[in-house]
Amino acid sequence: MDLRQIEYVEVVARTLNFTRAAEELHVAQPALSRSIAKLEQELGCRLFERTSRSVKLTDAGTRFVTRARRILIDVRNLGIEMAEFGQGSAGVVRISTWYHLEPTLPMLLHEFITQNPKIDITIVELVGTQMLDALRQGELDLGVAIVAPQWDVREIGQQLIRTEPLVVILPGGDPLAGAESIRLEELGGRAFIAPTAATTARYWFDRMMAGAGIEPRVVVETNDIAAVQAYVKLGIGVAISPRSVAPPVDDPARSVPLAGLPELEIVLAWHETGYRTPAAEKALAFARAASPPAS
Repeated sequence: MDLRQIEYVEVVARTLNFTRAAEELHVAQPALSRSIAKLEQELGCRLFERTSRSVKLTDAGTRFVTRARRILIDVRNLGIEMAEFGQGSAGVVRISTWYHLEPTLPMLLHEFITQNPKIDITIVELVGTQMLDALRQGELDLGVAIVAPQWDVREIGQQLIRTEPLVVILPGGDPLAGAESIRLEELGGRAFIAPTAATTARYWFDRMMAGAGIEPRVVVETNDIAAVQAYVKLGIGVAISPRSVAPPVDDPARSVPLAGLPELEIVLAWHETGYRTPAAEKALAFARAASPPAS
């Protein structure tokens, strides 16, 4: 049994006339009759009662046609769905980003999904080196991360989204909370809430501390910005953070600009030579247009 035979039976059952069915199917009537007779022989039962004047479905034929119509509808729908995947109007896009690196992400996702309601987005949180490996291996389509000098960027395309100044997050009652800016050296002796080890953010934290001659006393390691702010409010320690995710001015914690430090570079990354689905290509084009290169 093949799909062509299933379609033949459905059309004959609908028209109850081999001549009209053959015309609709654009086949010769003898060929249509032979194909259905061969199918009946394979199935071991008759699907049609034929006389010189009429064609009727048998009980087996009625059951066959009921199933056949479901199959044909599924096949047509499958063709439509595959065409949508091929055109990039459906599919899955896999992204790696930490929310606090791209606070505009929810708004951008809302816009993209509104424009492409049949494309699903999967977000994971990988550290920079893991993200690059996943891009090269085809496990990810896009990534957003802080640039680190030790990155292996072979085959990786990048677009600088923006640079991000750093602030220190302090409890509201801290003596430095009202300062216009703070130099890192002023934080010597403080307890720190630091990024998780082996992340790009932790690389920059350690590098900045070494540059200021500070051996930081790290009391908590976390990449969860909400947890960072909660620990600071409790007085457990202070934290260094990108400005865009620092607490608002009326929060019990305060953020103060750090002076004399370079800004972090946030990039959009993708695999330049790897295969991307049409949906992923559409997402990359959208992301690049929505995040024009920083000047």
